[in-house]
This record gives sequence, structure tokens and C-alpha cells, in this order.
Amino acid sequence: GDHVKTGINSLLNSGTILGPISHVFGSDFQEKYIRPFSWQHSRKSHELFDLDKAIVTEEKMMKRRSITMTDELKEYLKSLHKKYKK
Repeated sequence: GDHVKTGINSLLNSGTILGPISHVFGSDFQEKYIRPFSWQHSRKSHELFDLDKAIVTEEKMMKRRSITMTDELKEYLKSLHKKYKK
């Protein structure tokens, strides 16, 4: 997925699907499907990443690459976060 971050020593099986804006870390194998906006330490420990923090983090990352986050991307991220907040 776009804007995914994995920690050092994270273990992923081949074919694992990482949803956009997910953050995965920990030394055990992760699930085969990780939902968008997941803040996931292990198969048993995950939560939804805060939308405002996610947008700030992505804006900083994009700025380092001389890219500006568009309003359209922000709206898309908001709608995606709302969908997975349930």
C-alpha cells in the first residue's frame, strides 16, 4: 500500500497485503492482510492510526521529497480512514 512503513526486523510473508498508511513493526510474522491505517505491533496487537497524525506524517515525508500533498489526497485519506474506523 501507499505510504506504508515497516520497522526493522518486521516479518512479512510473501503475498502479505499492506493497506495504505499502515505502520507495521515487531519481530513476529504479521497477518496476511493489514487494514489501512493500522498501527500494528503483532497479530494480536493493532489499532487504528490517528488520522491527523497520519496526515502530518505523510505531509512531512512528501515535503522531504519536494512533493505537496493535494487537497484531493487529504480528502481521499479522510474517506478511507472513516471507512476503516468502524
